[in-house]
Amino acid sequence: MPNYMRRKLIVYLIGIFALAIGSNLFLNAALGVAPSCSLALTFTFLLPGSYALFNFIVNTALLILEALIVHKFGKTQIIQLFITFIYSYLIKLTSTFLTHIQPHSFLEQVLLAILACIVLALGITLTIHSNLTVMPYEGFIGALAIRLRKDFGKLKV
Repeated sequence: MPNYMRRKLIVYLIGIFALAIGSNLFLNAALGVAPSCSLALTFTFLLPGSYALFNFIVNTALLILEALIVHKFGKTQIIQLFITFIYSYLIKLTSTFLTHIQPHSFLEQVLLAILACIVLALGITLTIHSNLTVMPYEGFIGALAIRLRKDFGKLKV
């Protein structure tokens, strides 16, 4: 593997790690989560299983929908599935290290949510900057935007 690809992969994985940490910080703040994580969080209240497991299931379902829209399950989708597994595993792993962070007041919750936003922004920046692949949520919205001939940003909202 060439050095530039190795660096891009390392940056991407650090970004995924930051996304997992940010996601868990949001959970600990208990003020809500990113829209891409809300369905997985909802399942944790309805069914037995962990947030990481439901995150993997939801992202895999979105990946399958993306493949149905583009009429193929190719290299991009295989990479996204692998990244989804890594991301979900990192959510589970980082949750064990972050369980001791429990805010006791509303102000602490707000500060933790702000920290979560900063960490998520860092993760998003690193994954985008690496220019390797997108998570299934963005892949699904991107495929849908192309199919419907709509603007990605407007459709995502």
